[in-house]
Amino acid sequence: MYSIKALCDEFGLSRSTLLYYEKMTLIKAPERNSANYRMYSDKDKQRLAQVCLYRQVGVPVKDILQILDGETHSDRTLLEKQLERINQDILALQAQQTELLKLLKRQEWTSQAKLTKESWSQMLRESGLSEDDMWAWHDRFEARFPDEHERFLKDLGMSQREREHVRRRSEHTDPN
Repeated sequence: MYSIKALCDEFGLSRSTLLYYEKMTLIKAPERNSANYRMYSDKDKQRLAQVCLYRQVGVPVKDILQILDGETHSDRTLLEKQLERINQDILALQAQQTELLKLLKRQEWTSQAKLTKESWSQMLRESGLSEDDMWAWHDRFEARFPDEHERFLKDLGMSQREREHVRRRSEHTDPN
C-alpha cells in the first residue's frame, strides 16, 4: 500500500494533482487506513503510471479516461488525435519562429543601415584620421580579427568586391 506522499514523490506530482486525478476518476478513490489516510494499491499505482504517461504526451484528461476505461473502440484514434494536435502546435510555433526571425532581421538591417561605409569614413575623417590612418586601422583589424573584420565590412554595406579589395590590401601591410 502507498500513501499519497509516496505516490506524489514517485511520480513527481503535487498532492492537489493526485487528488484532482482522483476527483476526475482517472484513479479510483483509495481505501483508507485506521487513521483515515488514503492508501493506494499496486493496481492504483499502475493506473497512475498510465495516467502520467498519457499526460506527459499531452493527452487530455477526458481522453485518458476513455482510454483507461475502454469507453472507446480505439485507443489509437485518440492517440492519433493527440499527435495531430501536437503537429498543429508545432506548425504554429514554426510560423511564429519564422515571423520572429523576420522581425529580428529587419531590426538588424535597420540598425546596420544607419552605419554605412560613407558615414563610417566621414566619422573617422572628422576624428582626424587620414586615409593612411584608416588603412592602418583596417590592417590591424584584419591581422587580429579577420572574421570580425569581414563581418564589419559586410555590415557597412560593402559589396563582396569592395570587401575583397580592403582585405587584400590589408593583408599586404604590416600592422606594426
